Amino acid sequence: MFNTSSTEGLQALEKHLSSSTYVSGFSPSQKDAQLLTSFTSSPDAQKFPSVSRWFQHISSFPEQERKAWITTGGASKTSTTAQPASHSQDTSARLVAAEQKLAELQAKLSVFDSKGNVQSKDNEATLKSLQEENAQLKYRVKILIAALNREQKRTN
Repeated sequence: MFNTSSTEGLQALEKHLSSSTYVSGFSPSQKDAQLLTSFTSSPDAQKFPSVSRWFQHISSFPEQERKAWITTGGASKTSTTAQPASHSQDTSARLVAAEQKLAELQAKLSVFDSKGNVQSKDNEATLKSLQEENAQLKYRVKILIAALNREQKRTN
């Protein structure tokens, strides 16, 4: 496992995640869920972009779903073929929630002009955090759309 409390550990994890989506295998597993709990805060996206991407992605899953991931990698036990409709509904609900959050965030960003200049000095402090949250939500929406498309292909 990677030591997330040291720069060397984060560098090793960055190297691994630069060519892998998950800690082990091709889908989230208990290893991803366990590693997530070792973080005390979100990793620095400038220093560790792959770790930050992974962190945001794994964090986007509800804790209950993360607990259900199997040990060796693979889909959640709750998303087997015995329950495709509920998983699809869950994915759809998460997508709708993410799209609503994205719309709210884009409304907040409207205080900035087309060049990104703050139209009001009072809003200057929130620009960077809103832009980062906007980028993260766009990424999560893409992930959720892909998951929903995969689920629809499996049920067809």
